[in-house]
Amino acid sequence: MSKRNSLLGVLFLSSALFVTAVLVFGDQQASGQDNQNDQTNSVARINSKAELLNTADETVIRELADEVFTSFNADLLPPEISGSVKDRIVRAEVAYRRGHGRPVSEFGVVRMTNMLMKKLGAPAYAQTNVYEVRRLEMNFLPFLSKFIGKKPAGTSDGPKALGSSFNPKMSPLEAVAIANLLIQQKRVNPAYQVTHDEWVAKHFGKNSSKHEFGDNGRSAEIEKAIQRGGNLSAYELVKLPHRALDLLGVERVDGRSGQ
Repeated sequence: MSKRNSLLGVLFLSSALFVTAVLVFGDQQASGQDNQNDQTNSVARINSKAELLNTADETVIRELADEVFTSFNADLLPPEISGSVKDRIVRAEVAYRRGHGRPVSEFGVVRMTNMLMKKLGAPAYAQTNVYEVRRLEMNFLPFLSKFIGKKPAGTSDGPKALGSSFNPKMSPLEAVAIANLLIQQKRVNPAYQVTHDEWVAKHFGKNSSKHEFGDNGRSAEIEKAIQRGGNLSAYELVKLPHRALDLLGVERVDGRSGQ
């Protein structure tokens, strides 16, 4: 297994990075349509599994977690590493749905994503903020309505819904999926490869930035940052997944949410 592939696997586990096969394995090329179909099918499978998620049944939760990991190619790391991370996420999800686990906030997704991008030395437009996270959630809500639109029975927060007052709290597994999708968008979607100032300038008619929206050159720059991340030590690579989950706000097995 190459160090680049190992890094991509760690990035998934530490930030729920969406990694399609064409980006992970070798120098294979695929059409844009094929890549889009892969992403669409992954989202559809996750939504289908999530439809069964109406209790704290660990079996159902683990099956959904398996689907998330499978869809996003988390098998790039040795089973002992990916297994420990999956167990942590599943146990946090079970505790949350039983009513005594903590939810994850949108700010956790921001903290984790920005830590990761900073560690990679990625450009400023790879950073995120709570407004961008919320925009992504609303964009994907119609396609993941059985997942990010549901809350445990008996909670007072209420579901997310188009046109409603938005609920900023997420379950641990939901937060992993949202972070996953956000990192994927940062890698391939020019609409998410902008700083907050650039986004405001464009949408409020004050676009004085030299950056042309729709220019895909920024995807290449982010990929270069991922390549440079291959210089991280083996120790850092092993520690990174759980450190990132700490920042995300996913509780540890013993109830700690990290330092």
